[in-house]
Amino acid sequence: ANFYSLCDQLGLMVWQDMPSGDMRALPVWAEDRAIAEELTGSSLDEITRSPESKAAFQRELKAMLRYLAPYASVVVWVLFNEGWGQSNTQETVDLVKRMDGQRLVNAVSGWNDLGALGHFIDIHNYEDNSSIFGPLPQSFSSYAAWGYDVSGRVPVLGEYGGLGYAVEGHQ
Repeated sequence: ANFYSLCDQLGLMVWQDMPSGDMRALPVWAEDRAIAEELTGSSLDEITRSPESKAAFQRELKAMLRYLAPYASVVVWVLFNEGWGQSNTQETVDLVKRMDGQRLVNAVSGWNDLGALGHFIDIHNYEDNSSIFGPLPQSFSSYAAWGYDVSGRVPVLGEYGGLGYAVEGHQ
């Protein structure tokens, strides 16, 4: 709670991730996913949780929302990151919006976007141009070329890196 209190005092904005659990849904460009989808004949945008896993996830999500609700610094709820634990996305977004209709929701950070479920279209790209989305300035037009609807939501580069600054004595 000290972190959030300090963020409130300093006016820092927090994008709060729900901790990921269970397993990972592969991105659409993963070769393993393409093979599995061809064999099963179904989309693999989400994982299938056991009833116990789903109940635990929802219980922990609700507890996080209630615990952090008083902190003004929490401005966005981020539900899933890079497919980790991504399941029942629509149901989860609806639950969060019912519990806290005042804050923005980032349903999916990174990939496996299922359409306009949250307030953001969030991709991850890096300076080194290794991403399938190409150079940073082309990120969202490339994402749209993959068939994703990027209109009507705030475009966000939710993860960026590959840069570092070495400080002597702190390596």
